[in-house]
Amino acid sequence: MAPINIAVIGCGYWGPNLIRNFNFIPDCEMKVCCDINIERLKRMKQLYPDIEITTNYKEISKNCFGDNHVITKLAKNITTFFPNIVYPVAGWLPPKKIPPIEIVQGFDSSSTNNYIT
Repeated sequence: MAPINIAVIGCGYWGPNLIRNFNFIPDCEMKVCCDINIERLKRMKQLYPDIEITTNYKEISKNCFGDNHVITKLAKNITTFFPNIVYPVAGWLPPKKIPPIEIVQGFDSSSTNNYIT
């Protein structure tokens, strides 16, 4: 089985822990980490010399999937897909009968939950 390529965006609080853990999982390949803080990226590169580092999260999806992939298009401008997007306040829960948004055609989301903080 081919390894799962991993990119972590954000090397602040949880990022270094995720990078460390993914780095030690045999079926994962920690490919890229992204942060706006150059010093954090330098530290990750020092700890994991094979990891690519970048300050531009949009480049990750472009390099992994290409310019025309839906994920790259989402990273470039999410309002193209969700023109009325709003960020809910803490404690908000979606209505019970919310229509599903299908980014990956045919994806079985029956075992997933909304993550709202």
